[in-house]
Amino acid sequence: MKKDLRIAKQLNQYFQGKRKIFSVPIDLYGVSGFSKKVLQTLTHEVGFGQKISYGELASRVGQPQAVRAVGQAMRKNPIPIVIPCHRVVASDGSLGGYSAGLHRKKRLLMIEKTTV
Repeated sequence: MKKDLRIAKQLNQYFQGKRKIFSVPIDLYGVSGFSKKVLQTLTHEVGFGQKISYGELASRVGQPQAVRAVGQAMRKNPIPIVIPCHRVVASDGSLGGYSAGLHRKKRLLMIEKTTV
């Protein structure tokens, strides 16, 4: 199956609540350095239905003071949902930001049955 059809099928399954893990290859071409490390860590360490704070993610990549830089890495995410930046929230548990709008972030967390 063509790659673009495979991702479309997997996204449909995700939105129907039938898929928790994407199995398409992730190409981070054009994303480098710290941002790439943040996105890779997020993808591999924060699973379906989980949340992590910007600060905790900064700590996991070895730069606990780089909270704002983690937020910038989320803004550079070339494939939201597949790289689940919607799972990153503020330290007080509030949603924080989301480039596609907070209403969408809230909906994605609801699909994953995560407390919003």
